[in-house]
Amino acid sequence: MQSKEYFKIFWATLITLFFLANASYAYDRIKIHNNTTHKVHVEAVYASFVCPDDDKWTVGAGIQKGSKFEVTTGSPKSSRGACDIKHIRVTGLPNGAEAYHSGGGGDFNFYLIQSGSSYKLLSASEKEERNNEARNAEMSPGFKITNNTNYPLFVSLNLGVCLYYETVMPGKTFDRTTGAVWFDIKATMFINKKKPTEAEFSKLCIQPIEDVVGAALIAFSGTYAEDFMEKYWAESAEGVNMFKVMSATGTSIYETLTHLPDIKDALSAEVTMTYAGPPWPVRCTHKPAFRVTGGIAGGKHDKGWMAIATEAGDTKTKNKKLADYVSKHTTPLKIEKITGSGCG
Repeated sequence: MQSKEYFKIFWATLITLFFLANASYAYDRIKIHNNTTHKVHVEAVYASFVCPDDDKWTVGAGIQKGSKFEVTTGSPKSSRGACDIKHIRVTGLPNGAEAYHSGGGGDFNFYLIQSGSSYKLLSASEKEERNNEARNAEMSPGFKITNNTNYPLFVSLNLGVCLYYETVMPGKTFDRTTGAVWFDIKATMFINKKKPTEAEFSKLCIQPIEDVVGAALIAFSGTYAEDFMEKYWAESAEGVNMFKVMSATGTSIYETLTHLPDIKDALSAEVTMTYAGPPWPVRCTHKPAFRVTGGIAGGKHDKGWMAIATEAGDTKTKNKKLADYVSKHTTPLKIEKITGSGCG
């Protein structure tokens, strides 16, 4: 039994040495394409004990030139012949990098990319798969809805009932892949003191607009010591101070809002019967995209509001100024399609 195993190893070694000795059968040298701004050190470990010593080399940092980024590519000095890669390690990066572990095959192009707060080395086939997934995620059917207001929005896609929903922070985008059908898009300015429960989410989906607006106003008149709005305000450098300002001015602003003639329009908007785009094989390269603008004035993204909120002075005077500002600058909430999105 042992002699058979030795025989197999002997012939496997001879075959490997044959390929190593013939350049025409050799794999291309490994190429590391560095898509980061860090110089890195690379080590390639090969699968067979008859292969050359593990390769080690350095790849320079990618270079940012204005709006363009130039990728730096590096390879080991010697050929690996017919040796398969076992794994490739990369060091020299903050937070480290996930090593590449080969599943077989003759890949020789590898791409070092940032993935969240860390880094990852992808083979050419993995990169292509990743790119395909990214392209598919952008394609119809579905919607992208960006919150360009000053406060969190409750965004939902309705088809008789609420099918997709999310609370979207200012500057963030609601992104969903859906069926190729027509939806009603609804956005409600959500200025509650804490993150809603699932039951409250569902209620927002089906609740009449008069009730939704009333609930929003009641929430707005309360204190801002709960987690949801705390997260919203904490994103600013003066987060804690802004909390105190909002708590102190809540009643005054609430009284202002209840007297605005178009308060319902300022807190909620809807676009009916909007097509999500065609499915495969005639998908659009991009989903229909919308932006939500207007709504209640104020908030940390509103420079005019922030100037008043941070100025010196007594609380009563500041409250009056903030309330006047909200009254003058509040506009109807609007859902607008972004030109050129979807199928054009």
